[in-house]
Amino acid sequence: MLRSCLLAATLIVVSGCYFRAEVHDFTPEPGTAVRVTLTADSNPGLWSVLGRMPHIVEGHVLSGGADTLALALSHVARFDGHGEPWHGERVGVPRSSVVRIERRWLSLPATVGLVGGVMVGLVLAGKAVARPPVLH
Repeated sequence: MLRSCLLAATLIVVSGCYFRAEVHDFTPEPGTAVRVTLTADSNPGLWSVLGRMPHIVEGHVLSGGADTLALALSHVARFDGHGEPWHGERVGVPRSSVVRIERRWLSLPATVGLVGGVMVGLVLAGKAVARPPVLH
């Protein structure tokens, strides 16, 4: 039973409870995990780096200038619905191709609450299953 609780808690903590919020100042801090939505007619030079029809790129901010946002990419999604993982490749995204930037962060209170709820549920379920049946 303890193993099941630990396994469930580990899986939840690894996945965690993440939230997203739009970055309004347009200059996220280096190291920030972001999702960047690109224009449908984004810079053709960007296509040569990201591939055909990039729609959303995800990664960590390396730096941000007036004209370019430098990212270490983890995922690229396309307008046709396909996407692929990336492994930290560094790409400069022209600001003129950016529609929106969203910051991603782990919510520690939500993750702890979820882990606690699952643990309590597993313990109660284990006790209910381990209880001998009542015969009348």
